[in-house]
Amino acid sequence: MAKRIVVIGGGFFGIWCANKLLATKKDYDITLISKSKFAYFLISSVRVSVENDTDRSLYPLTELVKEGIRIVQDEVMLMKEDSVELKQMGTLEFDALIIATGAKWAAPIGYTHQFGDDYQNYFANEHKKIEEAKHIVLIGGGYNNAELAGELHDRYKEELKKGSKKVTMIHSRQLMLPEDGFYAEKLRKRVTEFYQNETDVRLILGTRALISDEDPNTIVAGTTTIKADLVYHSIGVEASIPPHNFDNFTDAKGFIRVEDTFQCTAIPKGNVFAIGDVANFNYKGLVARRGWYAAVVHNVQRVLSDPDCPLDKLKKCDRKPYHITSIVSLGAYAGCGQLFTIPYFNYTVMLPEWFCRLQKSKDMGRRFAKWLFANG
Repeated sequence: MAKRIVVIGGGFFGIWCANKLLATKKDYDITLISKSKFAYFLISSVRVSVENDTDRSLYPLTELVKEGIRIVQDEVMLMKEDSVELKQMGTLEFDALIIATGAKWAAPIGYTHQFGDDYQNYFANEHKKIEEAKHIVLIGGGYNNAELAGELHDRYKEELKKGSKKVTMIHSRQLMLPEDGFYAEKLRKRVTEFYQNETDVRLILGTRALISDEDPNTIVAGTTTIKADLVYHSIGVEASIPPHNFDNFTDAKGFIRVEDTFQCTAIPKGNVFAIGDVANFNYKGLVARRGWYAAVVHNVQRVLSDPDCPLDKLKKCDRKPYHITSIVSLGAYAGCGQLFTIPYFNYTVMLPEWFCRLQKSKDMGRRFAKWLFANG
């Protein structure tokens, strides 16, 4: 009898795990569950709303998921140790479960579980807000807002120069990007100096934003009070976790607790896995993807063939912070990135600006989106 594998989530990791498990040619019955029939190329997300251009940013799952995998468009109402309850389909039992539901990305980025199939209306509404706003305030100078500011700078360069439109970024650190061990100081400094020296985006650094209780568009940053028309928050990320009946399932930040094998800590059977932004790996992104999904695919196979499989037979992934290869788009015409930092010398090898522009900034990677979804 075929082993039943259920994958929840129609994003990168859900698609990759399902496709790679199918490619093992083992006797698996694989079902992928998603509330939306589309996959969202999140790498391009900050440009989608600013330009209201969804071209090559959303793809039907049927074009990405390999033939032989059942796609179920439904909503998970409850996860259990051996089954999931779906809103329309009812109970779906499994031998192994992979949770790859990602994160709840704040506006204007959004996420498929939020807008379902109505993505065009969602992005059109966000675009309208951006177009009509005279003063946009970005709270948090992390990765997403660093790229969003570049898109706003590109589209409204003349208005920003004239002062008819304003963009203000408030960040609690003196340098942009998270201070979490993944981004070298050299990269953070370059991103910060780009906005300080080459744009009319106003930076307020080293200060936390306080939002007025009376008016959510009134922001206090130190001694400065700002009246905004539109406020976008990008402080951390919230995991998108379907309802469940598991005890101690998440950590203090709300992410699913997983072992280095990606097995959910709260499930003793070891047959429930979580991968991607929903799991409590500190790094959120795709650079480490191949090692991650390879580990999950290997470990699912081992657990299905031997439920008592010892830990030393399972693949593990290192979750220690390091300066991971990264490119930060600063609009379509600028970008900067880091390759790696040489240990002991503490020297960060930076990527050339022309390479960053060509590889990412020019079209936000959309030219290889479909290939990336299908192949990883």
